[in-house]
Amino acid sequence: MAPPTPAPPPGAPGYGRLVLGIAGFVLVGVPLLAFVWEGLNRLLSGTIHARLLVAALIALALLVPLWRFLARTVVRWDARRHGLAPDELPTRRQP
Repeated sequence: MAPPTPAPPPGAPGYGRLVLGIAGFVLVGVPLLAFVWEGLNRLLSGTIHARLLVAALIALALLVPLWRFLARTVVRWDARRHGLAPDELPTRRQP
């Protein structure tokens, strides 16, 4: 029999908030990713339209920071669920 799961510490986001946060990222990220994908698909097929290419590059410029923000947010959520203080959050590895 598995041991009971401990309750999350106070201030940790509930599952409802996690689901809404993830849904928000998906609602914003999927259309951006689809637009970048379509632009890359058209570019590789040889059908080059300047407007579409510029728009896909702009979408990519928006998508990359969104992914970085999502990654940091998930790390913060995980740290809060495990009761870590803000100064105990994982940081970037130094090369």
